[in-house]
Amino acid sequence: MSDFKHPIEEFIHSTVRIECVLANGATSTESGYFYVFFESEDKQVPCIVTNKHVVNGAIKGSISLTLAKDNKPLLGQMKTFEINDFENQCIPHPEENVDLAIFPIAPLLSQIENTNHQFHIVPLAKPVIASPQLLSKLSTMEEIIMIGYPNGIWDSQHNLPIIRRGITATHPKLPYNGKKEFVIDAACFPGSSGSPVFLAN
Repeated sequence: MSDFKHPIEEFIHSTVRIECVLANGATSTESGYFYVFFESEDKQVPCIVTNKHVVNGAIKGSISLTLAKDNKPLLGQMKTFEINDFENQCIPHPEENVDLAIFPIAPLLSQIENTNHQFHIVPLAKPVIASPQLLSKLSTMEEIIMIGYPNGIWDSQHNLPIIRRGITATHPKLPYNGKKEFVIDAACFPGSSGSPVFLAN
């Protein structure tokens, strides 16, 4: 019997549900994903990637991580971490019109190391980003999946996200209206902000 595990089984653990509390007491639920920048043998910067508008005005944020044992997720077992002054702990993209922000999680991981818990976190990294060679082979319409928490919906018992399917609506290799972005056609709802998008195949 094959031990093959479809990549989606790991990718669902690359996302994180972000709950924010604003100064006026309002709350919001959005999406993010774990990503490792500058990865090398002796250096890496682990972060949560999301959108600027997700963290704007957030005085508090919270995320729930799934516990693990022997590098396997213990579905149904999780621990929630609260981050005070959340917006100011995030780093916005320097370009004003790029709606991206990162939350460095090294301090959080150090805090975790001081506990007896292990957590199942699957960070994305540069190898999962489509190369120019791959982009040149794609057609204008490709099937994609988006993993996140639309309308705050999630499997709260197992701390798992929702998977949505769609298509590319413009060619991924062409800058849309002169910007380094492309358009997808998928059922997106508030809360989907910060969701990673993958080729379905």
